[in-house]
Amino acid sequence: MKFAVLAELTELPADTLSKQLKHLEDSGYISRTREYGSTRAKDAVWVALTQTGTEAYAQHVAALKAMTEGS
Repeated sequence: MKFAVLAELTELPADTLSKQLKHLEDSGYISRTREYGSTRAKDAVWVALTQTGTEAYAQHVAALKAMTEGS
């Protein structure tokens, strides 16, 4: 997902979101890739879950389901 779209969806300022993503990246949950445009203003940053992030998300969802289903 593009960083700009993620910022819009979360309604977070870009600097705040960037700091949060840095923590997730340092922990191995996401990767960020810069796509260079013809000018810096046209650059895009793509954010994606890593395998570790995907597994952690699945575990989180399972834990939430267990709590809400009383398992």
